[in-house]
Amino acid sequence: MATHIKDILDGFIESKKEALEIAYKVSDIVKRNLSKEMSENVCFTGIEQGYFLFFSPSSSFSYEFSLQREKLLNELKKEFRDIQGIKLQVRT
Repeated sequence: MATHIKDILDGFIESKKEALEIAYKVSDIVKRNLSKEMSENVCFTGIEQGYFLFFSPSSSFSYEFSLQREKLLNELKKEFRDIQGIKLQVRT
């Protein structure tokens, strides 16, 4: 039986809505727990195999982020209990 395009679009929109809600929650937690400069320069990029993925524009931000990683992870675990950890990549 063929799937109606409306059903496909509804499913797609719902999945994007859920992803956007997660991104907003993560962004809020980051803003509350990291300095303004850090939260403006470290970006949440998604979730992969139970890990929250972030990227940083420079190694200096990566170093500062690593110093605060455990604190941020504990705060994220309050909202997202299944999280396994945080991964950070430097992108120039």
